[in-house]
Amino acid sequence: MHFPKTTALLGIATAGAVALAPAAGATPAPGSLNPVKVTGAYLFVNTLYRTHERHATLVFRTDRPLSRRADGRIEADAGIAHRGGPRLRVRSSHPTGSASGAHCYQTGALIRKDNTIEGQANGRTTTTRAVVGSRLPVEIFIRTDDGFQRFKRTLTLRRFSPAYASGSALGC
Repeated sequence: MHFPKTTALLGIATAGAVALAPAAGATPAPGSLNPVKVTGAYLFVNTLYRTHERHATLVFRTDRPLSRRADGRIEADAGIAHRGGPRLRVRSSHPTGSASGAHCYQTGALIRKDNTIEGQANGRTTTTRAVVGSRLPVEIFIRTDDGFQRFKRTLTLRRFSPAYASGSALGC
């Protein structure tokens, strides 16, 4: 039996399209097509027990886990009060796969004895007053396939609370 050439080519084209199509339920690659969303954030004053140093601690939650490098470092950075230059390293505030399913992260900037945070803005060293109730600019940089996603918010620096330290204020 003899098949026409158009039927054979149509079969090859269909098989190729099925092979290139993503599997059902597959998640799209991170990047501009499916950006990470920061679903909540807050800033509070935290004092280290042994050294009595005060830090402005940023806690934020995303809609899905952030990617990690081969050595386990989270591919995200943050800046508090125009703290540029070497950005603050982001840590996971709860183990991956926590009971609540939340994806929470934290970082902190040292508050000096004169209640300021030192940082970089436009190549200059700047100081920003950091007392409870002050509003500080915060930037979060999340690495994607296309480069970095940048989130800018202005958050109020809050007094320490166990709910803030544990992350339960965001449902972490």
